[in-house]
This record gives sequence, C-alpha cells and structure tokens, in this order.
Amino acid sequence: MDGTLVHSTSDKLDRYDLRLDPKENNNLGSIYVKFRPHTKEFLAEISKYYEVIIFTAAEVMLHK
Repeated sequence: MDGTLVHSTSDKLDRYDLRLDPKENNNLGSIYVKFRPHTKEFLAEISKYYEVIIFTAAEVMLHK
C-alpha cells in the first residue's frame, strides 16, 4: 500500500492527509501520510461492488 496508494514518512510534512500517533514504540514520533490523488474516491467507488482488503509490507520504524 505504501508507495502505491499513500506516501508515509516520520519526517514532518507541511501538508498531509493523516497523522498517526502510535502508542507502541514509546510514542517516539508521528507518522505523516499523504494519499495519492483520487485514492479515497477510488476506494469509495469500488467498495460499492467489492469487499476491499488492503495489505502492506511496510514497516513502521520511528526513531529520534
């Protein structure tokens, strides 16, 4: 999913669509996420016809 539908980073972005503050890893930092153009609209439309299950191989690694 990461790199295809979204771009996520622990580097603070000026503009982002979603910020995650995970409780694990002793809250070492936030994850900033930007959705690719039209991702939300695409998923909303296809979910009318299909059960959508999204997997990712991305690893969450927060560091300071």
